[in-house]
Amino acid sequence: MNEYNAYLSLLKEKTQVSSSEIKALIEEYKSTERFSIASKTLFYILNLNTQDYEFINNHAYDLTGVKPKIFKETGTKILPEIIHHSDYKLLVDQVFPKLQNCFLKLKQNQQKSAVFELYYRFKNKVSNSLEPVVEYSSYAAFDHNFTPKISTGIILKSSHKYQGVRGILRAKKDGEMKDLCDHRTSLEKEQLSKRQIEIIELICQGYTKAEVADKLYLAKGTIHSHVKNIYHKLNLKNQAELFQFKDNYL
Repeated sequence: MNEYNAYLSLLKEKTQVSSSEIKALIEEYKSTERFSIASKTLFYILNLNTQDYEFINNHAYDLTGVKPKIFKETGTKILPEIIHHSDYKLLVDQVFPKLQNCFLKLKQNQQKSAVFELYYRFKNKVSNSLEPVVEYSSYAAFDHNFTPKISTGIILKSSHKYQGVRGILRAKKDGEMKDLCDHRTSLEKEQLSKRQIEIIELICQGYTKAEVADKLYLAKGTIHSHVKNIYHKLNLKNQAELFQFKDNYL
C-alpha cells in the first residue's frame, strides 16, 4: 500500500454532504479570507467522502505553486506532490494514526471541539523551495452516526525550521482547550536504534560517556562508537545541536 492509499484508509469517510452545507461553509470562508492579511495563507474546505476540495482560496498558489483549479480537479491526490516526501511519509505512517487514535477515544462533545495542528514542509512546485508550514484543521460537520463529513483548515508559513513533522490534537477538557496528543518525529530519528535513543537521553540528562557506560553496563569504547554514529546519522556538529534534537523529537 503506497502512502496515499494509507492516507485514504485513515481519513476518507463514507458520508454524504448536502450542497447547502457546502455553500454555507464556502460563504463563511470567503468572508474570513477578506480579513486575512497574510498572502501565503491557504484556506480549504475538504469533503471527506470524495476527498475533493470544495473550496481553496487564491493564495494557495503563493504557498504551493499550485493553482486553486488544480486543487479542485485533483483533490487530496495533489498532497504527495506538494508535501516533502519524507514529511508526507512520516505524517501518514506515524502522525495521522496517532492523532486519529486519540481522536476516536474522545467523547462526542470533545470531538466537536477538536483542533489538529500539523507542522511539515511544502515543496513549492514553481520555485522548488521547501516552505515550512503549520496547518490548523477541524471537523465542521458530522453525520447522524457522528462520523465527520467535512474538514476545514488553514495553512500558513511557519517559523518551524527543524527537519521533521509534528502533530498535536487539542480538545476541550474540564472546560479548557488542552493538548491531548503531541507526536513529533523526523527521518533522522527513525534511523536511530533504541539503544542510541537511550544514550541520547542520558547524555542530555548530564551524564558523561563513562557514566552512561556504567548505567548501561557497556564498555566506554562502545558508548563512544554509539555517540560517533549518532552525530553522523543526525548530521550534528556539537552537543548543543544534540540537545536541540532531543528537545524537538524525543
